[in-house]
Formats: sequence, structure tokens, C-alpha cells
Amino acid sequence: MVRKLVLLILLFSSVMVGQSYSKDKIVAVILASNLDKFRVAYSELQKILHENKKDAHIQIILSTPDPDPVSWANALKRAEGIEADIIIAFGAPLAYTALRERISVPLIYVDVYEKGILDAFKTNKMTGIYNVIPSVTLLRHLLAVKSFKTLHVLYCPIEKESEIQAGKIKELGTQEGFKVVLHPINSPQSVYGIDVNSMDAIFLTSSVILELGANKIAQFAIEKGVPLVAVSETVTNAGGLMCVAPDPRAKGRLISDFLLNFLDSKSMEKSEQVKEVNFKNDNSKKN
Repeated sequence: MVRKLVLLILLFSSVMVGQSYSKDKIVAVILASNLDKFRVAYSELQKILHENKKDAHIQIILSTPDPDPVSWANALKRAEGIEADIIIAFGAPLAYTALRERISVPLIYVDVYEKGILDAFKTNKMTGIYNVIPSVTLLRHLLAVKSFKTLHVLYCPIEKESEIQAGKIKELGTQEGFKVVLHPINSPQSVYGIDVNSMDAIFLTSSVILELGANKIAQFAIEKGVPLVAVSETVTNAGGLMCVAPDPRAKGRLISDFLLNFLDSKSMEKSEQVKEVNFKNDNSKKN
């Protein structure tokens, strides 16, 4: 009886191992941080793969490393080490890290704003979805509901995209006639060291690290009685005044198109702009 039981366990184990490695393709999905917008887009991708009966042929390995450069690099190298057929990278820092680390696996990036950084490398192993949202549009909407003299721009200095956005907004302030103060912060808690008054406003750049603490930043803005705006729904969901942001479900649909095309033809399509954009304005938070 004992021998039979051991034999059954061994047989069951061998079937399970066989199933886990019987998939045709391995797709490594990496989230630069545990943000809802990434989870929603990923869920949409899974749904479409299931609807197209492709999930039976794809083994998805999901990872959410700690949001820091070393962890991002390690997650990408692990995907390379397991010989993934392709990487889907949610968050601009992963795309930039993959270029710096010379990751050999083809990569689809998601939620990139400063696509020019990627284009400069002219790699044929990377493609994806980029967002084109003029900050001037968002700031003009803000000025329509709230006059401000100084715009405090929060950016994360270890995220290249966040830093570039901050610089662009600084230039925009000169053109539009309002003062811009840049605040390099590595954690949301640091926002409490910023001196603001009732004639100010706060702009949060695209940052997978700072957005994790959007609730803390929004609470600071509410306490100070100043509007908070951003290019991510993470901020309005946390209590910010307004955002202009791509629809994460639209991103999920576009990711599935890129992935299915790659799995069918091994070709990397040209990058595509997200076409569906949400403008969210919560007038109940008007200061």
C-alpha cells in the first residue's frame, strides 16, 4: 500500500512537471511597481489571450520586483536566464534598464512617455506602447479651474523619464508665464519637506516609485489646500484634482496585439501610441 502511494505521488508529480513545461512559449511579465494601472492592463491582456484560446500555449511568468534599479535589473536578467521568448515590461524604468543591461530577449514596453530615449538606441529587439500627452493640455485645464503662481513639480531622480518630464515642465512654465520649482524626491514621504502656499499647485511626473505613495502626496496637497495634477489616474484615484491619462484597458488590448503578432511571426512591430485617453477632473476637490 505504501509503495502504491509513493508510486502514485511520483506519477502525479511527473504529470505536473510535464504540464508546467509543455507550453509552447514563455512570456516574462514584469511590473516595475505594484500599481493598479499595470494590474488592470495585465488583466486585460490575460482576458484577450483566453478569448483567443492562446493561453493554453503560453506560460506567463509574472514578477513584481522591488521598485529600485538593482531589482529591475535582476528581474530582467532572471527573465533572460529562464530563456523567455519575450518580456513584457510595465513601466518606463524597465525599458531603460533593459537597454543599459543589454538584455538579449525581445521586449515589449508599456507606459512609456519619453519614447525618444528608447529611439536613440535604435534597437530592433524592443517595441511597445508609448503615451503622448502634452503637459500643456493638463495645465491649461488646471488654470481654467484654479489660478496659481507657482507650480511645484515632483520627480524621482533615479527615474530618467520622470527627470526629463520635470525639465520639460520647467521650460513650459517659462513659455506660459508661471514659476516652476523642481523637487527631486526619492520617496513620497519627502513631499512633507516642501513649502507651498494657497497660490501654488503640484504636478506629479510619471514615476513608478512616487505613484506608489500617491495617497500620501494627495493627502499633503489636501492638507495644504492646493491642487494636485498628474499624467496618471493613480493620482486622481488617490484624491488628486485632475489627470490626463491613457486607459489601462486600451493598453492591455494593444499589448495583446503586439504579443500575438510576435508569437506568430517573430517580428517586432513599430511602436504604437495609445489612442484612448481619459481626462479625469474631480471638481469636488477644487481648492
